[in-house]
Amino acid sequence: MPRTVIGLLVPVDPDVPLALHLLPDGSVAMSDLLGGGLLGDPEVWVARHGSDVRRVLVYRSETTPDAAPNPRLAALADLLEVAPETVAPVVADVLLLGAGDDGTDADVPPLVLATVLHSGWPVSMHVVTPGTDREAGDRRW
Repeated sequence: MPRTVIGLLVPVDPDVPLALHLLPDGSVAMSDLLGGGLLGDPEVWVARHGSDVRRVLVYRSETTPDAAPNPRLAALADLLEVAPETVAPVVADVLLLGAGDDGTDADVPPLVLATVLHSGWPVSMHVVTPGTDREAGDRRW
């Protein structure tokens, strides 16, 4: 079975809810989720809440023309106490993942999810069984 990760998509459009995605670990799946416009290596945030410190990978799509910087991303960085000099204004959709100890992508850290849920932003969940078109909850047999 292919390795999967849980990512949090933060759309630049403030009217579109944030979304949790279960996706195959790899650049193709991430690029597809971001509309085919995955740009280079991710930014790395060091997020903290008290003694809990986590590395967060910020993958971004191509810039959205005529859009303001992603307002929820900036607010989330502030809530997570990310050093302001490490947060670039992003005029794009972003995918947040965690960073594994060995440098691989990992699930979005629980600290990020708890912060998002506590903020009151709506979050949807999109789960597709890897390698099939079957949606989560569909019968397997």
